[in-house]
Amino acid sequence: MQNRLAYLLMTIVILIGISACESGGKLRIVNKTSYPLFIGLEGEMPVTLPGKASNTEFFEHTFELPTDKQTPLSGTVKAKRRLILRGETYQIYDDVNEVFTDTTEIVVEAGQTLSAYISPNRASVKIVNDSSNKVLDAIVYRHNFSSYIAVARMTDIEAGTSSFVRLDYATTTNQFYYFVVITLDNGNEYTFGSETNILSLDNQLLIHLEDSM
Repeated sequence: MQNRLAYLLMTIVILIGISACESGGKLRIVNKTSYPLFIGLEGEMPVTLPGKASNTEFFEHTFELPTDKQTPLSGTVKAKRRLILRGETYQIYDDVNEVFTDTTEIVVEAGQTLSAYISPNRASVKIVNDSSNKVLDAIVYRHNFSSYIAVARMTDIEAGTSSFVRLDYATTTNQFYYFVVITLDNGNEYTFGSETNILSLDNQLLIHLEDSM
């Protein structure tokens, strides 16, 4: 009887010792979009993940999240962090408020790896300004083949920088295209995009500005 009791106590001690070693969680993010994904996790260095190499090859990054040690006496130990997640064809959707956003709160339990597979849910327009002029204004219009409206705006894009805006994508039952009117600080105005630029899911209209235009 005493041997059995001693064995039981020893087993409990061993289990507690193993549980006490369980601390820290992980956040694994996989970019399944075709374009870069910017990740900013509270307390960590920001990371930019390239777009997918193919339909089966994706770039990923894992963050280590420190936590207190979890034991049978402590209950579940969790780490909460504010996460910034911005993709050129992805944006977090807040189901509660029904709006797109770039930030959310993640909760990871000690010993747990939380995996997030980021699939595209937007289209986008991106301006790469390799000219020697500043882009004062870039207005994005959506045209439904009969009329058009302004849907987005980018301003003050310095020479040597870029900017993008995420947009709704066209479907087989909802067809439209985007065009962009750009005004430079030298007064020149350019229009990019046409009815051939129908952006479906994970598509981007890339505008490359150079002095040779």
